[in-house]
Amino acid sequence: MSLFDINPHTVTVRPAVLKPGDLARKVVLGDPVTVTRVAVQPISSTETDETSTDEYKVIGRGAWPGGTHARVTVTDGPHKGEYDQQGEAVVHGMTPRTTHYVVRLRRRGQEV
Repeated sequence: MSLFDINPHTVTVRPAVLKPGDLARKVVLGDPVTVTRVAVQPISSTETDETSTDEYKVIGRGAWPGGTHARVTVTDGPHKGEYDQQGEAVVHGMTPRTTHYVVRLRRRGQEV
């Protein structure tokens, strides 16, 4: 058994696509995808240069359905709420047993 198999949180991801608009590109959200068995944790002060308390990371296995502009809703766990994905998912894959992704999130409504 791996620690990645017992993660307690559930998130809903709405992948986003940039579509051309009249004057600029628009972000269009796709259909929601539920991702289970992930861990949602606050980002520690050693992982960022900012002092924000509204940044989190999602750690899990498999394929992450979101992208740079995805909207993530934490539906199960202590950090419930809506978040924007910050950048692409980082995949760590030293061995098949320890392969996982880390996704950075920022609570919606927070200034960058």
